Amino acid sequence: LQGNESLFHRYSAESYFLSGDYGAALEHYDYLLAEPDYPAKILQQAVFTYSKAGEHDRAIKLCQQGITQFPEESFFVYHLIHNLQIHKLEDDTLEACLSGVDLHPDILAFEKARAFLMVYQSVEQMQFYRDRYCQALNQLVQTDFSDQKTQKQLWNVFASSTNFYLAYHCKNDLALQRQYASCCHQFLSQVY
Repeated sequence: LQGNESLFHRYSAESYFLSGDYGAALEHYDYLLAEPDYPAKILQQAVFTYSKAGEHDRAIKLCQQGITQFPEESFFVYHLIHNLQIHKLEDDTLEACLSGVDLHPDILAFEKARAFLMVYQSVEQMQFYRDRYCQALNQLVQTDFSDQKTQKQLWNVFASSTNFYLAYHCKNDLALQRQYASCCHQFLSQVY
């Protein structure tokens, strides 16, 4: 390890991350990000570590950088939305951050719709987000996912988070849960 400085920093960052010492891990990730031609995986791990450390502004900036640098990696889109959701989700901020993102239009619409607020200011606002989610889910269910790139993006959608936030809307979610499960099943049966 000592002959290869990058490898040393990578192993150190991963080790510190696993031990919960995010500050030390970030020192090593920052070193790796200063190198030219670092792989997308390093940036992904740095985003995840900044997010775990509660430094959401930095994680958001790195996600935006990742979207520009590695447009084929949908990881950055999902983590951008996640960090915006935790930190400061506003529709105009979300739209600005996602401009130019190369995702299947129905997947992008679903990802935006899945960005629920954690605290609502009014019943009307809650209904707005719920309606947007329902509309995007209906579009997603109707989509043909035979393209390999689109399938990879959809894997990230289903793996990145869940739809349990619907429970915060205090309504009967059984139909929406079934529709989401049906979409997952339809996708998996098409892929396999």
